[in-house]
Amino acid sequence: MKDKQQTEYSIKYLGSVTVKNGNTYKIVNYQTYSKPVGLMQHGNCILLIYTDKNKFAGAYFVGDYLSLPDYLDNKELVFVGKFKCKEMTRVSLANGLPQQIYKKCTKKLGDMFEYSTMYPF
Repeated sequence: MKDKQQTEYSIKYLGSVTVKNGNTYKIVNYQTYSKPVGLMQHGNCILLIYTDKNKFAGAYFVGDYLSLPDYLDNKELVFVGKFKCKEMTRVSLANGLPQQIYKKCTKKLGDMFEYSTMYPF
């Protein structure tokens, strides 16, 4: 008997931001969860960036849902502290999309996410 696969998707539009050079970007959290019935869940979480014309501009592959930003506030991505990563992180997009995002976890440790123009799908 084959295991049945369950896949769930979650897409959350955080908003748009106009950066210093005048470009406008739309920011989207994307999550998938897949698991054979009765087994451990696996997922992918990506922070997607689109132009104001809905063209793919890039992405940050963040790993798990705890690493996605919670909201966009005044041209800043805001990561609320959760579970073991108790530090809040704010990342400014005012000057453009950063090549790297550093999300604090503790005062000394955190996670680094690289910007990629590789289309993830």
